[in-house]
Amino acid sequence: MHPGEIWDMELWEYNAYTQGYEYCYKQHTVDSILTGYYSAYYSNSGKNSQTPDQLINKLFNPEQSYETGMKNIEKAKETERRIKNG
Repeated sequence: MHPGEIWDMELWEYNAYTQGYEYCYKQHTVDSILTGYYSAYYSNSGKNSQTPDQLINKLFNPEQSYETGMKNIEKAKETERRIKNG
């Protein structure tokens, strides 16, 4: 994308674009993890390595989701409001 295209976007369009990009990046990483795991497994050197599920679960950790981040921001804003109001 060109910088001018980003400035012309609505906020929801930008958020959708960045979430889609993040999902695409994670899917490419999953493909890389699976390729590396099965290459090592079938060459007899990866039989004691972590399963791909463990690595993929770390990648898609629900604690690091967008919704959790927004909840943490709202908690911080509420704390600031309580401190200001005494």
